Amino acid sequence: MKKYTFIITILFFCCSNIAIAQTPTAGVLWVVPNHESALPIDNTDTGSEALNYIFKEFHVKAYYLLDSVKTYSGQNVYEIVLEKDFAYLEYYLEVMLKNMLIDITPLFQTTCRPAIFFQNLPDKFYGYIRLDPPFDSSLPPCSSTPFSSCNEEFNTILDSYDASYIYFITWDHYDKIEHIVLHCEFSSIHSLYHALLPYKNLWGCLSLCIGQTFTCNPLNVKNIEENTVTVFPNPAYDYFTISGIFPQKVTLYDWQGKEVFTKTDRSNKIDVSHLQRGLYFLYIISDTGTTSVQKIIKE
Repeated sequence: MKKYTFIITILFFCCSNIAIAQTPTAGVLWVVPNHESALPIDNTDTGSEALNYIFKEFHVKAYYLLDSVKTYSGQNVYEIVLEKDFAYLEYYLEVMLKNMLIDITPLFQTTCRPAIFFQNLPDKFYGYIRLDPPFDSSLPPCSSTPFSSCNEEFNTILDSYDASYIYFITWDHYDKIEHIVLHCEFSSIHSLYHALLPYKNLWGCLSLCIGQTFTCNPLNVKNIEENTVTVFPNPAYDYFTISGIFPQKVTLYDWQGKEVFTKTDRSNKIDVSHLQRGLYFLYIISDTGTTSVQKIIKE
């Protein structure tokens, strides 16, 4: 009897895997590391051997910082991308990461899947942005146009990203609560997100993952000169030198997004000898007002 039970269990597991494999998924996770060892070092490598093993087993092809998104509390968000043929494993990877501990502390504070799939639109993966109140009074629909807002400029932005608009109401006892959900292709979700940020009261109510709220990264500025700015040596022990830009103000953030120090002496040499080893982000404002964000590693 035990033998047959074992065989049935195996068959059930295999069949369930086949069923899940046939349900398309984007193969993308967003995570908020709780420990420095969970940070990416080189593509898919991290400071945790256990995490590196899991990434290999789940066919992770990329793991990197989303420099355009932060959590509502200001923490950095990282994206994990699985190989296309193994995208269906994203749910299992999410469960695995949620249960990883280091010194009885969860390795990741947040793990979520930011893409959702519509069965009537095969071969495309969609992300969503949910707007919860309070938001600008012009954003709900006019009575004559239930599938678009009363704000024409807002509608134009949605049209440019081929985004759909869904408005619905929930009730808390006798209080009416308005909600707006926007869908567009997952590859455009970050760009749409930032195109909407200038609207009043959208800060703090832009949700790109179920149950998680994300806000604009203060390091994300339009005039970024990433291609012309270099910081060397990187990694470094004592100091970094900034090349390709004349810095007017330099701010250093740690891997959790907390400010470490700010320099306004216009020097292109940054002393980091007093800092602990780890990953940092250098936010540079030039004398012409252009900006750059550089990832640096202190040895």
